[in-house]
Amino acid sequence: MNQTRNRLFQNFLSLSVLQGLNYLLPLVVMPVLMQALGVATFGLLSFAQAFIQYFIIVIDYGFDLSGTQQIARHHDDPQKLREIVTHILSLKLLFFIVCFLVLLALVTWVPIFQENRLLFLVAYGVALGQLLMPIWFFQGMERMKYVTIVHLVAKVIYATAIMVVVRQPEDILWVPLFQSLGIIVAGGVSLTLIWKEFHLRPTAVTFSGIKHQLEQGWFVFISNVSISAYTISNTFFLGLLAGPEAAGYYSGAEKIVRAVQGLFIPVSQTLFPYLSKLMHESQERMVALLRKLARWTFVGSALVSVLIAIAAPWLVKIIMGEEFLPVVPVLRILAGLPLLVCLSNVFGIQAMLNLGYRRQFFYILFTGSLLNICAAPFVAERFEYTGVAILLMITEGLVTALMFLFLYKKRIKLL
Repeated sequence: MNQTRNRLFQNFLSLSVLQGLNYLLPLVVMPVLMQALGVATFGLLSFAQAFIQYFIIVIDYGFDLSGTQQIARHHDDPQKLREIVTHILSLKLLFFIVCFLVLLALVTWVPIFQENRLLFLVAYGVALGQLLMPIWFFQGMERMKYVTIVHLVAKVIYATAIMVVVRQPEDILWVPLFQSLGIIVAGGVSLTLIWKEFHLRPTAVTFSGIKHQLEQGWFVFISNVSISAYTISNTFFLGLLAGPEAAGYYSGAEKIVRAVQGLFIPVSQTLFPYLSKLMHESQERMVALLRKLARWTFVGSALVSVLIAIAAPWLVKIIMGEEFLPVVPVLRILAGLPLLVCLSNVFGIQAMLNLGYRRQFFYILFTGSLLNICAAPFVAERFEYTGVAILLMITEGLVTALMFLFLYKKRIKLL
């Protein structure tokens, strides 16, 4: 028991550092970027990064969760681990190539992509890094300290380079370039660690192995696609229909909220593989742990949401600058995100996926995404970033409520 607790604590600490870098470093870099690039150019950058996220969702497929689950269940079987790693990486490589061909077609024939061809191509380097980055393996093995150190070095170098080099709007290409190089190097080193530290070598790729991985990750993948319809797509539609300046305002406010929300992600990522293993030992114990997690998450995330709403003017002034104070109402609208997203993570990813309700999990997310994707173009064009922020909160609230009601009907009372 003590060994398990120590391992969980080590992984929690590693994931806390990792998520801290992912969410807090952008807050350090954002003031530099906004002052150097200006709102419109920052909005264009956010638009390009949001679009590339669609490709990253395809490349990741559903392996961030399905791969983690499989690695956690077979962590003592080297042959099985080799098969899992080989087939997941093979599929990710295939998806990367297909997505790159699609991007080439877009920057060749579609005007808005043609005009910013180099920006989109350089930004796609992040997708290569995502292909190489096997966080799902280290998370499943509950050995996150390795990948955390690699990420720490890469992220610090990226942030330092941005603050030293980016000085004017014409320097926009340096941002995705440094970001891409950082994650590519981190991914390459992480793969090397898998081969050297865990002595895993590729196995032959088989049709049955490919089919199995596609089946394992399918519902997670389409769920991620659904989630993107009310996260990534909002910035995309704003950039497309309301202009890069509107996208810049919205993206800036959302990044602040997501950074604070990221404080809860290490708990989720640490417990997911543990809950997956616990489910096979005792569903009763797993649900009991989920109940504790849900209650503490509710209290912690509610407090954080209230603090964001109160401190909104100060946060905008410090992070974005006084000229962006009109964004304060948007930040206050989005302040409830940590509460809703953290609860939906417990209800959906931690509970529904580990209990085997993948199909129902997808249907709920699809309902939310359908609402958002139908309304977003109209809202973005008519009400710009304020309307999109309200739409996001309505969508997240609906998803969270539906997940809670589903579990309640199954007599799984987490709150």
